[in-house]
Amino acid sequence: MKSQILREKFIKFFKDREHRVFESSSLIPENDPTLLFTVAGMVQFKPMFAGLVDFDFKRATSIQKCLRVVDLEEVGTSPFHDTFFEMLGNFSFNDYFQHEAIKWGWEFLTEELNIEKDKLYVTVHRDDSEAYRIWKDVVKIPSQRIIKMDDRTNFWGPAGGTGACGPSTEIFYDFGRELENKSPCSIENDCKRFVEIWNIVFPQFNQDSSGNRTLLKNKGVDTGMGLERLAALMQNKKSIFETDLFMPIIEKLEEKYDLDYEKYKKEINSIADHIRALTFSISDGVIPENEGRGYVIRRVLRRGVRFGFKMGIEKPFLYDLVSEVVRIMKVQYPYLIDSADKVKNIIKSEEERFLKTIGQGIQLYTEYKKRMKGNVVDGKTLFLLYDTFGFPLDLIKQMAYEDNLEIDEKGFEYLLDEARKRSRKDKVFAGSNKKDFVIFYDEVSKFVGYEKLENESYILRYRELEDSFYEILMKETPFYAESGGQVGDTGLIFSENLEFEVYNSYRSPVGNMLVGKKIYGEFEKGKIYKQKVDLKRRYLIQRNHTATHILHSVLRKVVGEHVRQEGSFVSFDRFRFDFLHFKPLTDREKELIESSVNEIITQNLSVDKKVVPYEDALKEGALAFFNEKYGKKVRVVTIKNVSKELCGGTHVEKTGEIGLFRILKEESVATGIRRIEAVTSLYALKSYKELAERIDNLLLKHKMKDIEEFEKRFDKILEENTLLRRENEKYFSYEMNEITNRLIKESKIYKDGRFVFGFFEGYTIDILKKIMDNIKSKEEKVFGVLFSKYSEKVNYIVFSSNMDVDAKNMIAKINKILKGKGGGKKELASGSASLKDFDKKLIESIREKILE
Repeated sequence: MKSQILREKFIKFFKDREHRVFESSSLIPENDPTLLFTVAGMVQFKPMFAGLVDFDFKRATSIQKCLRVVDLEEVGTSPFHDTFFEMLGNFSFNDYFQHEAIKWGWEFLTEELNIEKDKLYVTVHRDDSEAYRIWKDVVKIPSQRIIKMDDRTNFWGPAGGTGACGPSTEIFYDFGRELENKSPCSIENDCKRFVEIWNIVFPQFNQDSSGNRTLLKNKGVDTGMGLERLAALMQNKKSIFETDLFMPIIEKLEEKYDLDYEKYKKEINSIADHIRALTFSISDGVIPENEGRGYVIRRVLRRGVRFGFKMGIEKPFLYDLVSEVVRIMKVQYPYLIDSADKVKNIIKSEEERFLKTIGQGIQLYTEYKKRMKGNVVDGKTLFLLYDTFGFPLDLIKQMAYEDNLEIDEKGFEYLLDEARKRSRKDKVFAGSNKKDFVIFYDEVSKFVGYEKLENESYILRYRELEDSFYEILMKETPFYAESGGQVGDTGLIFSENLEFEVYNSYRSPVGNMLVGKKIYGEFEKGKIYKQKVDLKRRYLIQRNHTATHILHSVLRKVVGEHVRQEGSFVSFDRFRFDFLHFKPLTDREKELIESSVNEIITQNLSVDKKVVPYEDALKEGALAFFNEKYGKKVRVVTIKNVSKELCGGTHVEKTGEIGLFRILKEESVATGIRRIEAVTSLYALKSYKELAERIDNLLLKHKMKDIEEFEKRFDKILEENTLLRRENEKYFSYEMNEITNRLIKESKIYKDGRFVFGFFEGYTIDILKKIMDNIKSKEEKVFGVLFSKYSEKVNYIVFSSNMDVDAKNMIAKINKILKGKGGGKKELASGSASLKDFDKKLIESIREKILE
C-alpha cells in the first residue's frame, strides 16, 4: 500500500469519527521557546491540553512533520530510525479517553489495514491497570502479548520538558526472526525484531520546569504513529529505507554515482534521510548557521556531505536530490514545489563551503590518529576540527566511533566555552535554571501596544530566572514581544515600591512574557503597576520596520517580481532584510533602490493598519511571503500605491517619520538569498556623518584641499597604475617563458613523461599555477612540484597531466615533511607551510625522494 494511500486512510478514519482535521504545523514551533523543532504531533496542541487557550473542538487529527536528532548516530545503521518523519496522530481534549483510543487504534490497524492480529504486541505502564484491562478484556489480546513496562518506555514526558504528559500504551509489530539481534529476543530487551509502530499517550498531568506534576485541566489522548514504519509494514519491507518514501532517492543516488548499495548502505540510507530533513526544514524557513536550529541543520547537512566524501563524491551532490524529495512528497506538501529552487541553492552553497575544508580536516584527523597515544582524541584536536574546519562535534564523534576511539568531550567543551566567553556579547536570555511560576491569576495577557506605549495593569504570574532576572506576565501590556524579525520592547514597570527594568519580551501561549531585572521591591498580587515602553527606542524600531516594507516593494519593482522576503531582523539601530535573488545587486541597482525608498519617505504617505479575515487580505493582494503562521484574522499594513503586507509588527503613522534611508551593505547569505543591511532616521544621519569625517581625515592625511583635488589625483594614479601594469604583464610574460623553458630543460624523465621541479621567491600560488599552465601547454605528459617563499609562508603546488601520478596523495606526503596544510584533487593539489619550520634542505630531500 502506497504511503499517500496510508495518509488518506488514516485521516478519513478519524474524520469519520468526528475529529477535526488539522494541517501539519511548521517544523519551527510557534510560541514555544522550549523546542528547536516540532518533535511530535501534539506540539501544536500543547496550549489546548494545558487549558491555556479557548478552542471550539474536542477531537483533532493530523499528519505532522517532525524532526528529531537525538538518535542521529543510529540513522543509516538502524532500519527504523530517521531524523525527519511524519507522525499520524489523533487527539482528544477532555472528551474520549482510554477505551475509545485503544479500540480505534486496534480497529484501524486490524480492520482498515488488515494487519495480522497475531503479529501485534502491546505494552502498558505497569501501574495502568485500566489500559491493561481494555486490551485484555475488550480487545481480547492474549495476556502473553501484553507487556507491562516502567516509566522509561511507557510514561511519555512532555515535549520540551514542560507541558502535558502521562502514561502510554504502545503497539509493536513483529517483523520476523531475520531482524533478531539478541537472544533471547523480546520487547523488554529492545530486540529489533519487535518495532513500535503506534504510541498512544493518555495525558493526565501538566509537568513544570522542576519536574512537578499537577492534574491537567483537559486530560485526553495524544497518539503518534510514524508513517515511515507503517509504510514498511504495509509494503512488506524490513526497513523504512526500502519504502516508497526513501527508495527513489536511494536509486537516484546509486544510479548517478554508480554506488554499491550493499557496500555503502549506512551512508546511502543516511543521505536519503538527511536530504528529506534538509528539504523540509529549509522550506519552513531554517537557514544553516552556527546557532540554534540553523546549527542542527548544518550538522545534518555536513554529516551527509562527509558520507558522500567517504564514497568518493567530492563535489556538491545533496542539492541535486531535492527534486526527488519534492516529487515524492508534493501531493501531501504542494508548497515544496515553490520552495525547491531556494532549497537547492542554499544546500549547494553549504556543500561548497564545507567541501573547501573537509579534505584538510579529514587529513588532519588521519595524521593525528597515526601519532596519537592511547584511544582518546584530545580536546584540542576536537576543537581545531570544529573551529577551523567546520566539523560539528557529532560528526567527529561518528568518525571516532567508526575507528573505535573515544573523545575528550570535556576538554572540547572547556575550549568551546572559553571561545564563547571571548566572543560573547551581553544579551538577555530566557534562562536554563528557571523556577516555577508564582501564579496570581490563571489568565491570558492582552497586548495593547499598538494603541498606547504606557498603561497600568496588574501581574498575572512571574518566575525567577538566573542572575536575578525574572519573567513577568501582565494582564495588559504595551510591550511588543520579539516576533516576525522585530526585536522586543524594553522599558520600565514600576510603582512607589517596585522598579523592574524590562530588557526583552517574547511570545508565549499565555501572552507576551516580559524578561528583565528587578532593581528593588517585591511583586504583589492585585497591585497596579505602571508600564512604560522606551519611547525613543520603539520609534526607531517602527521607522526601521516600515522601511523594510518600502524596501520590499522597491526591490520587486527594481530587481523583479521574483523577489520574496526570506527573513528579517529589525532593531532600533539598523535592520537586515533577506530576499530571494540569484546575483549581487549592481551599483546602479543599489543607487536606484536607495533613491526610490527615500522618495517614498519624502512623500509622507499614510501607513494604514487594519485587522481583516485572512482570505479577504489575500483577495486584496496582501503579501504573505515570510514563514509565518496566520490565524483566521490578520493585520494588514498598507502604504497606498506602495505596499500591502500581512504584518503584526509596529509601524509609523506616516512614511515621513522615517526621515532618511541608507544601504550600508548588500551581500550573499546563501546561494539565491541576498541580504541588505540598512539604517534609517538618526542612524542614517550618523552613518553619513561618519563617512564625511573619514573623507576629511583622508584629505588631511594627503594634504588635499577638497574632494575634487582628491578625485583628480586618484584618477591620475589609476592611469599611471594601468600603464605600469601593462608593462609588468609584458615583462612577466617574457619572464614566464624563460622560467618555463628553464624548468623543462632541467626536468627529468619520470615514468612515461617528464618531472618538473622548481623553487622560487616572492611568487603567490596563482603565479605558480600560471607557470604550471605554461609547462602543460608545452609538455603533453608532465608531473611537477613547484615551491615559493612568499610573505611568512612557503606555498607549493603539485600537478599531474596525462600521467599516472596522484597529486592529492603527493601533497599529503609533502605536508607531512613540511608540517603544512593543503589538499586538492588527483590532477592538482596545493598547500602551504610556515617559514618558522622551513629548511631549504627539506625541499631538496623532497625532490630526491620523488626521483627514488
